[in-house]
Amino acid sequence: MKTKNYLFNKSKLGSSILSSRIYVTLAALLIGSTMLAQTPEMVSGSPLNAKGFTELGNRLYFNGESSSTGDRWLYSTTGSSANIHSGYVSSGATENDPSNMIAFNGQLIHRGYQPNSGSGYSYELASFNHTSTYDVYAFPELIKNINSGGDSNPRGLTELNGNLYFSADDGINGRELWITDGTEAGTQLLKDINTGSQDGNPNSFIEYNGNLIFEADNGTDGTELWITDGTSQGTEMLIDIRPGSQSSNPHRFIEFDNKIFFTANDGTNGRELWATDGTASGTSMVKDMYPGPQNIYPSDFIVYNGMLYFNASNDVNGREIWVSDGTQSGTSMLKDLNPGGDSSSPTHFQELDGLLYFFADDGTDDGLWVTDGTSTGTTLVVTVSSMPYQGMTNYDGRLYYVTNDANGDGKLWVTDGSASGTELAPSPNVAPNDSPFPNGPGTYNSAVFNGSFYFTADYDNSGLKLYKLTTNNLGIKDYETIDFVIHPNPVEDVLYLESGSNQISEIILFSITGQRLQSWEGKSEINLSEYNSGNYLVKITTENNKSVTKQIIKK
Repeated sequence: MKTKNYLFNKSKLGSSILSSRIYVTLAALLIGSTMLAQTPEMVSGSPLNAKGFTELGNRLYFNGESSSTGDRWLYSTTGSSANIHSGYVSSGATENDPSNMIAFNGQLIHRGYQPNSGSGYSYELASFNHTSTYDVYAFPELIKNINSGGDSNPRGLTELNGNLYFSADDGINGRELWITDGTEAGTQLLKDINTGSQDGNPNSFIEYNGNLIFEADNGTDGTELWITDGTSQGTEMLIDIRPGSQSSNPHRFIEFDNKIFFTANDGTNGRELWATDGTASGTSMVKDMYPGPQNIYPSDFIVYNGMLYFNASNDVNGREIWVSDGTQSGTSMLKDLNPGGDSSSPTHFQELDGLLYFFADDGTDDGLWVTDGTSTGTTLVVTVSSMPYQGMTNYDGRLYYVTNDANGDGKLWVTDGSASGTELAPSPNVAPNDSPFPNGPGTYNSAVFNGSFYFTADYDNSGLKLYKLTTNNLGIKDYETIDFVIHPNPVEDVLYLESGSNQISEIILFSITGQRLQSWEGKSEINLSEYNSGNYLVKITTENNKSVTKQIIKK
């Protein structure tokens, strides 16, 4: 960490210097990368194996496992304990196993398990009403039994213009497009895309310019690009990318540059990168990145610094990192990390402090990589023993991920984006388990909620429990490229913040011990009159995700 040297005249230090504008962080405050060392704390002593985290109001909801029966129920927490919401009032189900959860109009809409009129149980559309006067004994309730004799299995819940859209099978029309306002009367079939009992199978919904774009099969043209404005009449195939009965299978939708980008196969150029503006004439292939009928399979899309990044594969370079500005000429491979035909398979892209991090294999080692968007600025940060189990979580100025250590044991790691700042995350003081994160799908799940990082782990070798980590990573950084002026200091009421070319996106006020007190978005001045006299920290983040922390004195 660089620090600037300043010579102070002790006789003039006092209030004259403290009241002047602060351009840099005082060297005396450079206290390392972390102000406080915290360890994870257990939220619940039961091995819940939590998954499907969804925030609603002041609670975090999730699918948890009963320690006594192994059945899965809806749980919620504010961070101190976990409450179970078992059964459906009207059905007496032995578990509700919620999934596809979405917060909607004060409700938690989800797919839930309940008895049907046949011989078993099925997944139907359910809700849990979250209120300000929270009742820990409240139950989820069935919205509608769409398929009374079978399994409607609602999925893909996506909000548009005050309603939710999803696919479901009512046992008569096959899997088709449905709509709900959260009530039984307002839950109905929107359109039978593949008429009769065959499946239209609408999938991969994304909201765009007041419409939903998705893929579906009308039984004649194969799985193609569809659009809906929320009405039956306004639900139609947008374009038949692959004419005839074969499918182009458009999916992996992402919004970028005022369009929706996705992958599709037109039958001539293979699976390539496509874009649409919501019209047939405005839908086209961006670039045939692998000329001819071969597939390049673009995947893992992320928008970073005004560009679209992803991985793609060909027989010449293997699967490598690519970048696009949305045009044919502006779409190219960023760097061949594993030269030759072997793949580096870049994945788990995540942004931190204005840079893009990901994992890749350069042919020698798996490693954590970083890019600033240029080939020369794409470099290895640190090698790892294996690829992470899931993606990286950006929490409080650090990236957290789970991968193996040198002994092959699953551990939680944390990085500030540098080799020296990459280390094992702290563990709670419990009975040791060499591998608290079992390797396998669904065994590590995480969420950031209400200032804490929640995750599942088996630290004491008694099952996957829910933990939370609360940190205050306020290492005070001196970014020479961020020209901030804050004044007056000491401050009595209003603190003014000025910036050069860097627009302020967020200001966070912390106590000197690192407790988060208040935040403001898009402000250039903050009123501190309600706070007591003393020392505080102000963390300023710019629109390009650079941040700097400065100490202030409140009079």
